[in-house]
Amino acid sequence: MAALEEHRTVLVEHLDDEEAHLLPLAERFLTAEEFGALGEHFVQNTPKTKLFKYFGMVMEEADERERAILLGNLPAPIRLMWRVLGPSLYARTLRQVRATA
Repeated sequence: MAALEEHRTVLVEHLDDEEAHLLPLAERFLTAEEFGALGEHFVQNTPKTKLFKYFGMVMEEADERERAILLGNLPAPIRLMWRVLGPSLYARTLRQVRATA
């Protein structure tokens, strides 16, 4: 368990650094369309079986305003799928990960 806690500490530091330094650069140098294309690339190149897991990770760390924005940007059928299936699929992933820790 200590290894996971250490990993989380390093990961959170890395993500905080990205938010503080990388996102301001992206905002400055990328158009909204270019930044959106990064998300599209991720969705198109990630195995569909893993998308809810990754989306769950993002949703878990997001605040209420960010969650509303994220959900609002999903197509209606995907938003419905997330609401119906996503939380339970993500919870199963968490149980699997934590059971092996």
